[in-house]
Amino acid sequence: MRQAFLAHFFPPSKTAKLRDQITRFTQKDGESLYDVWECFKEMLRLCPHHGLEKCLIVHTFYNGLSYTTKMTVDAAAGGALMNKNYIAAYALIEDITQNHYQWTNERSITASSPSKKEACMYEISSLDHLAAKVDALTQIFDKMNTNVVTPAPVSPPCEVCGVFGHTCVYC
Repeated sequence: MRQAFLAHFFPPSKTAKLRDQITRFTQKDGESLYDVWECFKEMLRLCPHHGLEKCLIVHTFYNGLSYTTKMTVDAAAGGALMNKNYIAAYALIEDITQNHYQWTNERSITASSPSKKEACMYEISSLDHLAAKVDALTQIFDKMNTNVVTPAPVSPPCEVCGVFGHTCVYC
């Protein structure tokens, strides 16, 4: 029955593709240890008949980690993680990731200090930036309109020609 199920829902091509994804696993930039571990376990769940032994699973996961994450895991292991037996290494990875998950959740809830971005600079959307420019231009035009002085007539206009500056006696 198991063979019939696997043959129907997991044809050899699909199984090969899923195994390949597992063996070529790598941590993405900015991905936390918890997230990368959960992603790796999800890959394993998607292919329940992957046939990889637990020791190979631990090695594949460890080899797919970034350098800095490997250093963190090794430090938590009290030396190289790969020097431990696979059962202890697997349990340690589970413990580290659960602790990391709890720490990041507590940190995000109780964080009172602003982030570096919040402390040093403000982010302005392009619409806000454009609105500020329009406001500045409006203020400039308003000043120009209030500063325009219409010349006051020196003398009344000439009754003959209607031009300012002289009287009809001179026209």
